Amino acid sequence: MWHSVNAFVSGDTIIADFVGFDAPDHFLGPNAALRNVMQGREGTAIHPGTLRRFTVDLTAKQGRLETIADGHFEFPVIHPARVGQRHRYVYLASGDLRDGWFHNGVARIDTDTGRRAEYRFGPNCCASEPAFAPDPSVSLSSPTSKPPAG
Repeated sequence: MWHSVNAFVSGDTIIADFVGFDAPDHFLGPNAALRNVMQGREGTAIHPGTLRRFTVDLTAKQGRLETIADGHFEFPVIHPARVGQRHRYVYLASGDLRDGWFHNGVARIDTDTGRRAEYRFGPNCCASEPAFAPDPSVSLSSPTSKPPAG
């Protein structure tokens, strides 16, 4: 895990969402993509960042790891008013490793269903950390309230 989404408590359970990697080849190693990009080279990045959830049942003293959405993600963000509370939507930089290591889009993932809405900027574009700009007309009274269409 490099970047966390959010964590919150629900009863006797801690729920933590994050972008996780099966192996950090993009970050560590002699041919890591992040090391090479500083020298104008591509480098290695085989393992994509997927949106994951780790659930800790404090009563049973057990943890469970699951994947919310497969893909190539990084730099997650949620509505700032939801930090430390239950959230439903996560916004991330997205891409496809077949197109190269850099992210070239943004995605919104519903943590309840795994459904995603995504926009790709196209070739020769690079997306980084999305900035969240809340819509003042959307109520935060319910963590599962749906954003307006559009």
